[in-house]
Amino acid sequence: MEIGALVSIDPGVHKSALAVWIGEALFWADDIPNTEAQNVVLSLSARAFFVIEKPVLYPTKRKTHKDVKNLLAVVDRFLEVAQKAKTVSPSEWKGQVPKKIHGPRIIAALTEDEKKGVDLKNHNTIDAIGLGLWA
Repeated sequence: MEIGALVSIDPGVHKSALAVWIGEALFWADDIPNTEAQNVVLSLSARAFFVIEKPVLYPTKRKTHKDVKNLLAVVDRFLEVAQKAKTVSPSEWKGQVPKKIHGPRIIAALTEDEKKGVDLKNHNTIDAIGLGLWA
């Protein structure tokens, strides 16, 4: 089957934000429990390309290693079911721009129709949308 959608994912330990794009338009976005997110990925696997944010283990930030390793395990589970996927680091797609600046930029890039039904106060959902805009 031909690729018909893009799914951008901002993974979390318990919940992950997904944004589904048809062409260049945002179709749906939400922050949902990982079991549901994996089901979405599985159901769209043959018809979508996935772009997944992959955290980076920095050698100087050992205090965060456990959290990052947990996130990497979530990313690995998505990659197991996604047939066509690419991972990108946070700095690769959003650079070092602070959330309070980056979030409003992402929201401003959406059409009024795309904003309908999307929780624009959830920073994870906004990141998933931003990743999709970048892709």
